Amino acid sequence: MKRRDARELAFRVLYQSEIGQFALGATLEQVIGETKPSAAVASYGSVLVGKIEAHRAEIDETISGASRHWRLERMAVTDRNILRIAVAELLYLPDVPARVVIDEAIELAKKYGDEASSRFVNGILDAVAKRSRAEELSHPGPKNDKGQA
Repeated sequence: MKRRDARELAFRVLYQSEIGQFALGATLEQVIGETKPSAAVASYGSVLVGKIEAHRAEIDETISGASRHWRLERMAVTDRNILRIAVAELLYLPDVPARVVIDEAIELAKKYGDEASSRFVNGILDAVAKRSRAEELSHPGPKNDKGQA
C-alpha cells in the first residue's frame, strides 16, 4: 500500500467536506466510491479521517499553538487540511516516523498548495514534531519494519 495515496484520499475528503460543509463520513464514502482505491488505501485513509474527526479540537489547537502569526481560520484551506492530516499522524499514529510524516505533508503542500505552502507546512510541523516526538527526533531510527512511509 502507498500511504501517500491514502493521505491524498484523506486530503480530498477533508477539503471537499470543508468547502461544501458536508459531514466527513458521507464525504469519505463519496470519495471512496468515486476513486475506488485499493482496500488498503481506503482503510488507511479512513483511519486518518477518523482520527481527525475524533480529535479535531486537539489537532486544531496543536496547529494553532505551533503557528505563531496565523490563526487557523486564516490559513489556506489546503494548508490547514494538510496540517490536520500530518498532526493526526504525529499525535495518534506513532508507528509512522515523524520525518516521514513531515516529508509527505510537504509533498502534498507542493502538489496542492501555493508556492509558499511547503515552507509554511514544514515550519509548523517541525514545531509540532519537536513537541510531540522530541525523543524520536533526537534518536532517529530506521523506518518501520515494513519499509512503508
